Amino acid sequence: MDLPHSTSWPALRGRAGRDDPYRRFLYHYQLMLARWPRPVTTDHVITRHGRTAVTVAGRPDSPPLVLLCGGGATSTVWYATAARLAEHYRILAVDRPGDAGLSAAEVPLRTTDDLVDWLAAVLTELGVHRAALAGHSNGAWLALRYALAAPDRVASLTLLDPTDCFGRPRTGYVARAVPLLAAPTPERARALIRWESTGVPLDGDWVDLYAAGSRVTRELPPRPARPGPVALRRLDVPTMIMLAGMSRVNDARRTRLAVLDRMPQAEITVIGHATHHSMPYQPAGQINAVLADFLSRSAGSFGP
Repeated sequence: MDLPHSTSWPALRGRAGRDDPYRRFLYHYQLMLARWPRPVTTDHVITRHGRTAVTVAGRPDSPPLVLLCGGGATSTVWYATAARLAEHYRILAVDRPGDAGLSAAEVPLRTTDDLVDWLAAVLTELGVHRAALAGHSNGAWLALRYALAAPDRVASLTLLDPTDCFGRPRTGYVARAVPLLAAPTPERARALIRWESTGVPLDGDWVDLYAAGSRVTRELPPRPARPGPVALRRLDVPTMIMLAGMSRVNDARRTRLAVLDRMPQAEITVIGHATHHSMPYQPAGQINAVLADFLSRSAGSFGP
């Protein structure tokens, strides 16, 4: 199997057979990467934390838009966002070391500070001093924690159905997710995604990638610490929060009320026909329209 075109793909050790989990994962990763607008590259950034893979699209002189995916989703899940916004922004979608993807951790990311330091180091190596950030799920949590730690480096913040920012996930979802986390298998991964996204069409190629990623060695991120209400109210960064109306991870109504209470300066949009795991690619038209409009209104925040 040929690897996707990129600036620097990691070398595969030895001869992998057809049933090699990592080779199978790379095959599905390639299929998803093929959905991105051309030209697209996979850059590998070296920091003290290890090697971080960054999927890159858009003109180098365009304002940077950093995309942070949820656990197991990989950077490729942002293909619909890249297709809509790469004409106007430099898309930088990141695979977190230790998670499914092309990154590799040399130093484990065990704490919130570790994750924030890692992201700051990656952006510094990329020459990005200030960027718009968008994150989904626990990628949204990381984007928020980074904005709280380094608000001067964040031009705007978009959180898609964020977890552990304004409340904990529903107990019903956690009960179904724990077996997958404890003993991951492709069957359990598919079952969780399909249950959570009942009633919404899923991208079959992405579900295959998510399932294949369950067989790749992964390290669980540190248990997310919810930001305090005082810090949230003081955050002076333009913020858009998109909630999935059909999410079985978050209760959209309760999360909206929590945002209004703890972060009243943020804008809130509920995407009615979206589930947690259908984001960020479904419904692409509505999600990308909201994101594009918010980014255009926040354009003056990029600064020098």
